[in-house]
Amino acid sequence: MVYMDRFLIGSWLTMSAVAYYVTPYEVITRFWIIPASLTPVLFPAFSAYAVENAEKWRVLHDRSVKYLFLIMGPFIIAIIVLAHPILEMWLNQEFAAQSTGVFQILAVGVLFNCLAQVPFGAIQAAGRPDLTAKLHLAGC
Repeated sequence: MVYMDRFLIGSWLTMSAVAYYVTPYEVITRFWIIPASLTPVLFPAFSAYAVENAEKWRVLHDRSVKYLFLIMGPFIIAIIVLAHPILEMWLNQEFAAQSTGVFQILAVGVLFNCLAQVPFGAIQAAGRPDLTAKLHLAGC
C-alpha cells in the first residue's frame, strides 16, 4: 500500500512522471521526523491527563499543535515559495518545471499530516483508538 501511488502514476501517466513525483515526495516527507519525535514524548502526558484532567489534556493538545505549526510552518512556506529554485539548483530546469507543482502540493499535505499526528497520538493515549478506526472507515 505504501507504494500504490507510484504504481498508479506509472500506470495512468508515464514512468517519467513517477520520477517527477517521487523525488519531491521523498524530500518533503522527511519532515515527518519532527512530529514522529514529538508525539511519543507527549504520549505519557496525554495518557495521564486523559484520566486526571481533561482541561490540561486540551491545553497540552492545543499547545502542541500550535508549536508544531510554528516550527514547521516557516519551513513549509519556504519550500512552497522556493520550490522551483530549489529543484532547479538541485536537479535541472526541466525537472524543476515538471516537479514544482507536485512539490508545493505535497508540502501542504505534509504540513497537514504532521499537524494531524498530535491529535492522533492524543486519541490513542486517551484510550480511544476506536475513534481513529471509525474515522478511517468513514473516509473510505
